[in-house]
Amino acid sequence: MPIRAQVITGMILLVAIALATAGTAMYVLERHELNDRLDDSLIRTVEEYRVLAETGVDPQTKQASSTPRTCCTPRCSAPCRPATRGCWA
Repeated sequence: MPIRAQVITGMILLVAIALATAGTAMYVLERHELNDRLDDSLIRTVEEYRVLAETGVDPQTKQASSTPRTCCTPRCSAPCRPATRGCWA
């Protein structure tokens, strides 16, 4: 094999290894960042639902929810009245 072919083959292998290493590193970093963003988004969503369930106020619009919700008291599992928070049953 001529020397030119050996040099070109070596350069191609070196570039392929460098690209594979850089691609793997970027994949790992971006995957970690994506997981962090998803976790933050899920935590925010759970917290918004918790506020909505406890207060009946939508955290985004700051208005009272018009839909009935379930009582959080052990004596009742029927939907609550928004104003009195008493059970419908």
